[in-house]
Amino acid sequence: IYRGMPQFPGRLLKALGDQSPLSLSTAGSAELLGLVDSGQSRSVGLAASVDAPASIFEATASLVHELADCGAVFVGGFHSPLERRCLDLLVAAEGPAIVCLGRTLEALKVPVAWLALLRKGKLMLISACGPSQKRASRESVRVRNACVAALSDTFVVPQATEGGRTEAL
Repeated sequence: IYRGMPQFPGRLLKALGDQSPLSLSTAGSAELLGLVDSGQSRSVGLAASVDAPASIFEATASLVHELADCGAVFVGGFHSPLERRCLDLLVAAEGPAIVCLGRTLEALKVPVAWLALLRKGKLMLISACGPSQKRASRESVRVRNACVAALSDTFVVPQATEGGRTEAL
């Protein structure tokens, strides 16, 4: 999806302006992104520091379940251990989620548990990276995080290390 096309999320343009990605690669149903972009579905961004303690998982899991039951679409990079566990919960419960990647979709090994949700339109993968970006870089993660924030109505940060990137986000 190229910037300027009708399917390109207006939220990215509004929030990021000229800094919005020139294009997005996607997998899954574009309808999910359209529902979030149009405001027809509430979206919740999720971010946590890599070193988030396991002790906060139960409270975070409870919140994720509650918000998913209300129909919220979760948006995140789902990179940190806590974020991944939350994504696993959403996948198991068939809750809608948009996974923003900090690398290309090309040659991505999609977990088997995600395949059914991709087919059902409950999961969407988005990347602002070109085919040569096989690994996340500091810049690609910055762009990914900016996209997550722009696509989110509300942002949940269960834990952020002081002075870290999650706190800056």
